[in-house]
Amino acid sequence: MTTITAATPKTVNITTQKIDTQAEYQALIDGTNSLMPSDDPFVLAKRKITRADLFAEWQSRIDAAKATKSSRLALAAAVAHERQLDVTVKPLRGAFKTFAQSRFGKNAPELQELGFVQNRTPRKSVQKKAAGTVKAQTTRKARGIKGRQQRAAIPSAPAVPTAPADTSAGGGTVAAPPAAGVPSVTSSAPPGQASAGTAARS
Repeated sequence: MTTITAATPKTVNITTQKIDTQAEYQALIDGTNSLMPSDDPFVLAKRKITRADLFAEWQSRIDAAKATKSSRLALAAAVAHERQLDVTVKPLRGAFKTFAQSRFGKNAPELQELGFVQNRTPRKSVQKKAAGTVKAQTTRKARGIKGRQQRAAIPSAPAVPTAPADTSAGGGTVAAPPAAGVPSVTSSAPPGQASAGTAARS
């Protein structure tokens, strides 16, 4: 079974990334001088080229690789220098923006002339904001709320209490009224006597 593994990305080192190219073409020049010292001209891809011209082509490739490496080293140094300056200069620009806002205003168009983006104008109109403020103040005043602690201390709705038992003067106890929907059954017989229906069932 073939196992497929992900290739690990190779970190490019600017100082060594062009050495392989330089070494390849330098090996061509050195090997040709060592193994074929007397061959001249060469016929390559149906093209006749002299030894001197061939070596000049290879040497130009080596020189180009060296120039690219030097340019990339200079670019890396320039980027590092730019980042170092940004640490010092960027806070000064932010401080100057605050200074300009204090002079012209946070929504002033003059900020754009200085390269800053002015603050966005709020979408709510002044009338709507004023109405919302009045409404909020009225609500807070009606509830007597002055802060978060008082808002959290507002009691919730109390539970409905059950009706207590009513004790009459004779010492008897009258039961609580039945729930809604349940008919109540009362007896009209005087105390001490059973009803006719009760006597018949017994």
